[in-house]
Amino acid sequence: MRSSELKGILIELLAHIQCFGKLNTYKSICFIYKMTKAPKKDYAYRSTWKHKFSRARNLAHRGGLTKKEMFKKYGRFPKKNEWWGEDGSYKVWKEKWIVSNPK
Repeated sequence: MRSSELKGILIELLAHIQCFGKLNTYKSICFIYKMTKAPKKDYAYRSTWKHKFSRARNLAHRGGLTKKEMFKKYGRFPKKNEWWGEDGSYKVWKEKWIVSNPK
């Protein structure tokens, strides 16, 4: 649901509720709107070893190229068993990466 839709619904609700009569309507809407917002995303997982491994694997799979560079050079993503990295295969790369980045 969009925030504008949610604000519209809250305005309609406040119009029908008498208990908010003495309060500033806008402040009431903002208060209720803040209560209904989803909590902010937690980015703590980005510092985990598993996430760093996953990002490094994706980059190595593409031969160290960013997505934009990869599309300029190849015009597509690598296929499942295709490895564009310098090491020649996922297994060799994984062994090297784990040695250089222990848990």
